[in-house]
Amino acid sequence: MSVYDKYLIQFKHLHVNKRGVFIAPHKPILLIAVMDYFAHNPNINLIPPSARLNELFLGNWHLSVPNNTPYKPTLVTPFIHMDYEPFWHLKYKETFCQLEPITSLTKLRNNCIGATLDDELYALLQNDNVRDSYRNQLIKYGSRQL
Repeated sequence: MSVYDKYLIQFKHLHVNKRGVFIAPHKPILLIAVMDYFAHNPNINLIPPSARLNELFLGNWHLSVPNNTPYKPTLVTPFIHMDYEPFWHLKYKETFCQLEPITSLTKLRNNCIGATLDDELYALLQNDNVRDSYRNQLIKYGSRQL
């Protein structure tokens, strides 16, 4: 199996919340935002929980997610829960001590440096054609219903 196919399969099998006939689109939309981020910031494998990433996430949400979804657009939850995926690696600050849940972008920034991807995936995402192909698959996945 190619490295490309390995990650395509992982993207298709993201651990997501389901509510009735709806599949939570947060993780696919976050991955699309990360691809957009890397298109303009390709020099380092670090995804900071920045205002820019939040803008990209919200922009992609409004373009891709149907209006009838029961879910709200929030970057914080998928950013943290993406750590359950084998390719996503959260990097907490040394001062991090989880006494309370991280429920806001401010708390996320105060406690988390960001996330990194597997080196193989990061290298793949440097290619425009790969990003476009993954994006198309994630849009299909993120907007589907059960």
